This record gives sequence, C-alpha cells and structure tokens, in this order.
Amino acid sequence: MEALIDNGEEWMEPLLEFRDWLAITTDPERKREFRDIRGRDGRVILKKDGTPAARTYKLEVSKQMLEKVLRAQQAVRRDGPDPNITLISEEELFEIRRIWRTERQDWEDSVPQIFRRVNSYDLDWPVDDDGHFDADHKALLASICREYEVPFELIARMLEAERRANGMARRAGIHKALAAELAREWRSEAEILAEKPLQLRLV
Repeated sequence: MEALIDNGEEWMEPLLEFRDWLAITTDPERKREFRDIRGRDGRVILKKDGTPAARTYKLEVSKQMLEKVLRAQQAVRRDGPDPNITLISEEELFEIRRIWRTERQDWEDSVPQIFRRVNSYDLDWPVDDDGHFDADHKALLASICREYEVPFELIARMLEAERRANGMARRAGIHKALAAELAREWRSEAEILAEKPLQLRLV
C-alpha cells in the first residue's frame, strides 16, 4: 500500500492511516489502552505473569474504529477511482448495531448516530419489533445499580436476555440464559487479581 501511494495512488492514504491505527491497537505494550480484560464470553484470562490478558475491544474504541472506517470509505469514494467502493456494507452496519445493543449495552444506539455524523444522512435502519432499551433506561438503571452496588453490565445483560425471551414461545431457554450471565466474570480487575480464582485460565 505504501508503494502504491508513493507511485501516485494518493487516494489510498486514508486506508494506510487506518491500518497504522489498527496496528497500534495490537501493540502488546498498548493493548490494554484499547481492550477490556473480559472477552465476549465473559471470561478473564490471566497470562503467565499473573496479569489479565487484553481481550475484546472496549466499546468506546469500537465506536472510534467504526467512525474511522466510515470516514476512510467516504474519502476513498470521493478521491479514488471507484465512487461505489465499499469498506463496510449496510448489512455489516446493521449487524454491528444489533451486537452493540444486545451484547454491549449500547442503549444510546450509537451506530446510526456515528453514521449520520460522518455521512449527513440516515440509512433505513431495521425496526426492532420487540422493543429496546434507550439512553434514559440506561441512566436510570445505572443509578439504581450504583445505589445497590451491583454491576450495571450484569443487570443490563440479564434484562436484555429477558427481553429477547419475551413471549411464551421463547421462554424455554430463559433460565439457561440468565445462568450464563451470572456465570460471567463481573468483578473489578483489582478483585480478580486479589483472588486469582482457579477458574481463570492461565496462558
């Protein structure tokens, strides 16, 4: 890519900049700036030196990443040879939105906001017929969780599991889904390191 840019393909510079930024997020010395210690499965893995491994990208970093991809796509469409080039499709955006809302407690619904900020128009976003939680719900729940000293993410994910199971036809798996959420690692990093429980896998 650098060679192509040097040979006159300057329109590729946004792609190079994004690639270089992604490389920073994978630098072992800096991973913890960008990644949480919990994976999507809720587990924390300790390295051989006893420190938690960096796993899933933090939601705020994922938001930055999405905006960078969209801005790069906008730039290469404007300056490159193909005005319809696609770095991220509408279907991928819809799926990112679904995952963020249901698995990452993005009740503010950030994906449409980020898309609109970059492109100045909206997509025909799918409507969730089951209803969904919003920013006001999140603020209220966060306040209650602070009052009772329980992890917000735990309660939010349990509520999301209950929402997905709404309706008698989907109730069969609700107890299993709630048990799976309770089995995730919800303690703080300090608490995890203080106890180093046996269920944490060492790598």
